[in-house]
Amino acid sequence: MTNYGNLTNRPLMSAGDGQVGMIDARDVAATAAAIVTAPAPHAGRTYWLTGPALITYTDVAAELTATLGHPIEYRRISPAEHRTAMIKAGVPEPVATSNAQAFALIAEGDAAWLSDDVKSITGSTPRDLRAFVADNAGAFR
Repeated sequence: MTNYGNLTNRPLMSAGDGQVGMIDARDVAATAAAIVTAPAPHAGRTYWLTGPALITYTDVAAELTATLGHPIEYRRISPAEHRTAMIKAGVPEPVATSNAQAFALIAEGDAAWLSDDVKSITGSTPRDLRAFVADNAGAFR
């Protein structure tokens, strides 16, 4: 979630209630490592990596609240407001516009899908949101 200004416990996002198969970067790295060490079966293939469950930014805020022990509120804003906030925070206008469009698509349900590619390539189920937040709690404090 994006945190602009003095909204430390009130992250801003324009994803509405859209669900996303968010994935831990460590699972992306493990998948890439598995492919690099045995590339032949992956030649010409395309993979769509996701975490194990569809989650919303409300879910992220709830998990952060539980782990950190203080309230984290997901503040829904419009894509236009999100774009403006990003630009005010120094994000280049074309990037802010593209990001706002992407989050609008999430809000519309365009990201509500999962794949089993991580498990099929690595043999391990990707980490869930709770594991990610617990393992990275120090970074959120």
